[in-house]
Amino acid sequence: MSNFGFKKPATSGEDTKRPGLDLEGIPTGPIALDPVKEREAVQRGEALGFTDRGQNEDTQKGRGRRRQKPPATPMEVIYVRAPKELAEWFQNYTDAQGHKAYWQSIQDMRDLIERRRDTGTERQPQE
Repeated sequence: MSNFGFKKPATSGEDTKRPGLDLEGIPTGPIALDPVKEREAVQRGEALGFTDRGQNEDTQKGRGRRRQKPPATPMEVIYVRAPKELAEWFQNYTDAQGHKAYWQSIQDMRDLIERRRDTGTERQPQE
């Protein structure tokens, strides 16, 4: 089978080593830190203006406080067919109030109705 010219056959064992950095003397395990030297280094850093970023024992043990998003409010989509004049009035009302969504105008109307109901000034239906 042909190698299409991409591979060169190895001539000896030494030729198979890749050129690059010699990393044989670098330790591969965890580095042991002296607590006294670490404390001194932290104090020198604080004197230079560096601040603690929360890498203390509490955050390393998982006791750190995480900020979570509040759960999303369940939403419902509604479609309303209305006379053109009424729909335009509703759109203009929403824009005038500075709302970015129609539901905010509906919320305004709901608050208004509930306030009237609480104060006892609710309109009686006409017969």
